[in-house]
Amino acid sequence: MNVSESEDPAWNWIGGRFPEDPFRWISFSGRPSSAFEKRIQSPKISRYRTCWEAARAAKRERAALIVSHTPLVSAWMNLFCRAMGVKAPHLAFSFTFSKLPTGLRRRFIVDSLRGIDRFVCFSSVERARYPEYFGIPAGRIDSLRWSAAEPGFDSSATPIEPTPYLCAVGGEGRDYVTLVEAMRRLPDHHLAIVTRPANVKGLNLPSNVSVRTNIPLADVWNLIAHAKLMVLPLHDTQVPCGHGTLIAAMQLETPSIVTESVAMTDYVSDEATGLICPPGDPDAMARTIERLWKDEALARRLERNARAFVTQECSERRIVSDFTDYVRSLGLL
Repeated sequence: MNVSESEDPAWNWIGGRFPEDPFRWISFSGRPSSAFEKRIQSPKISRYRTCWEAARAAKRERAALIVSHTPLVSAWMNLFCRAMGVKAPHLAFSFTFSKLPTGLRRRFIVDSLRGIDRFVCFSSVERARYPEYFGIPAGRIDSLRWSAAEPGFDSSATPIEPTPYLCAVGGEGRDYVTLVEAMRRLPDHHLAIVTRPANVKGLNLPSNVSVRTNIPLADVWNLIAHAKLMVLPLHDTQVPCGHGTLIAAMQLETPSIVTESVAMTDYVSDEATGLICPPGDPDAMARTIERLWKDEALARRLERNARAFVTQECSERRIVSDFTDYVRSLGLL
């Protein structure tokens, strides 16, 4: 049973893409399926409905394993499974928070996670932080570098953005205020941002910054691949976000500048696989952008090193291998 908030209702994660796969995968998507669910964004009605339907199916089909993605999907899926007496082991994948919950929200999540068999986050700092914060037995949580298949990018496609430009992509934990202020200091460079409208709401954008929202994934890959460089601006040194965007840039051989963050130490080595700049400092960010923009030798070195790193450490086969070991430990293979 695969439960997520993917836009594709048929997305079954890695189902059918690893050796010895004897399973029949059943997938559930939290994508809104009615006008009512699309209209109500908070609380997210479609998430509750999806988890309820998935738990009922897990009970009916006698699921051998439940895989859920993102913390709130995992929490609600686990609550409904407990209520229905579903005993299947539960893997909470993509267990990562851009901002740790507090107060009653934290208490709810702590209670709702009880009984989940295994958690997977994407950085060693999260693995160290979450057991005490959420009362999770340390032996049940693992860190695995964000791993993904190569982006489906057509290298012959015409750039959708006039070149040359730099880009920034994503919404969770992003500090576009600092990045936009850095671009005011670089009037001769153009920045293309892809994010949610809320992330740039209220920002006074200079003329050298453009924003795209709700564009097809193929256009996202196009924008990253044709950029001279990508900037991953994070709010602070504790934000565990942006891994997926960074890995995609590495796979597409676009050199990256990343805000210093403890959650990025598993991915970026300064001057080797990327450049690191301090958080909340537009002057430092502008200087780092200008340096990488002008230094072609540095850019090519970062591209080569990042590509080698991501091929070795962050390919889909790493997830396949980890998942195979997990299901074998459960006696399902």
